[in-house]
Amino acid sequence: MTKHHFLFLIFSVITSSCYQDSEVPVESMGYRPIYSGKDSIDFLSVSGPKSSTNTGKIYAYRKLLFQNEVNKGFHVISIEDPKNPVKKAFYSIPLSTEISIKDDYLYTNNGKDLVIISIANYMNPTMVKRITNKFSLVDQNFPPNTGSGYFECPDPSKGYIIGWEEVRLNNPKCRR
Repeated sequence: MTKHHFLFLIFSVITSSCYQDSEVPVESMGYRPIYSGKDSIDFLSVSGPKSSTNTGKIYAYRKLLFQNEVNKGFHVISIEDPKNPVKKAFYSIPLSTEISIKDDYLYTNNGKDLVIISIANYMNPTMVKRITNKFSLVDQNFPPNTGSGYFECPDPSKGYIIGWEEVRLNNPKCRR
């Protein structure tokens, strides 16, 4: 094989392996960001039990189990009877992913802030302190990794991305 034939073969392999969209579909299933403003993520609340959908880390403390609902908060579960756990409450703490508890104080991230919450009465927790700008936000600019697909391009002017929902998109511009 001559040098020219070899180069032509390499060039053919490289150019044939590249993927290019010939055109963007008018309508496609994909993901759209769910936004929350700064005021909304600073708001912490407690509600009754909720169903689990996208759970993360768990933390056992005394006779309670705290299960993270990624970027939404924590399920509070009684494990008084370990064979029969019972959901008791949900702490809504937007953009939370981490947890630690010591001496009846729950420490977690809330966006860029560290929040400290007294859980001495776990059914009526109280915010003790907020330390601002202690963390970097996790990059939320891409939808869940479900392979390649179209999604609505993020718009920072709409606030923080706190999740993604699968919807039918019109003229999607971004692709993963």
